Amino acid sequence: MNRAIAVLILLGLPMLAFPDVKIGYIDSAKILQEYKGMESIKKQFDREQAEWQKTAEEMLRELENLKRELENQRVMLTKEALERKEEEVRSKQREYEEFLQQIWGPGGRAAQKDAELTKPVVDKINSVLEQLAKDEGFTMIFDIAAGSVVYAKDGLDLTDMVLEELNREYAPATEVEETKIAIFRFEELTPLAEEGNYADQVYELVHSLMDRSPKFETIPRERVETLLFEMGLEREKSIALERALDIAKSVDAKIMLVGDIRKEVARIEVRAELVDVGTGQMIVTETQTAEGETEEAFQSMISNLVATLTQRYGG
Repeated sequence: MNRAIAVLILLGLPMLAFPDVKIGYIDSAKILQEYKGMESIKKQFDREQAEWQKTAEEMLRELENLKRELENQRVMLTKEALERKEEEVRSKQREYEEFLQQIWGPGGRAAQKDAELTKPVVDKINSVLEQLAKDEGFTMIFDIAAGSVVYAKDGLDLTDMVLEELNREYAPATEVEETKIAIFRFEELTPLAEEGNYADQVYELVHSLMDRSPKFETIPRERVETLLFEMGLEREKSIALERALDIAKSVDAKIMLVGDIRKEVARIEVRAELVDVGTGQMIVTETQTAEGETEEAFQSMISNLVATLTQRYGG
């Protein structure tokens, strides 16, 4: 939590004029560090960060290769060819720098993703603080992480109380090892499904929902798509089970998710299967349908699909 709740300076004497004021403080930095709910959020952010870093490194390698080619060929190139090569290098340099800005620059995708992932936690902390203030009669609760508190008695520290309440839901749970899962685009079985480009929509939603599941560790889509490209399958509407299994094994997935989509007028049907990568046997299958063409109905259908698969998967 990067924002301070308020500024507090305790000098003792001024407080005598307000005998009914009850004040406490928290250390939001400690809360964010020790709140168990942050573990999955940090893991999800680190996955995104790793993929961005991988892309940046690949772009840098391409740029360095172009620069080496330019230097090696400089004396052999005509003036026109040299200018084209130099422009190619400049263009690749701009592309690389723009990518860095888009990801890690002010207001970039990294900052946006961090804000998106931590907002529910910040809201939960504020909710706990509001309830604590109401139950215990606190007039003000300050945040010393802002660095504005010069002195405060230990007895006013509410940090551990807040952490205890936040972590209450995690107390009885035992840590469960996540199962690595490779997700493939679902096959569009009807012309209307193809026209609506439902495979991409389902793929994005399923990946997003699976990323949040404590049961699964999703293999980054870029790794799966890279292997599809290398095998010449990136444009295939349907991938044979054997080929999908080969890819899932190569990325060290334990299970994989495949499925298909049917669209008939105002009705959408999505069928999904969890497959054991080691045996090739289907573990769980689930079908969900949505009537109508609203985005809300579509998203609800996919949410129910993923929730049911997650619940029925035994691990």
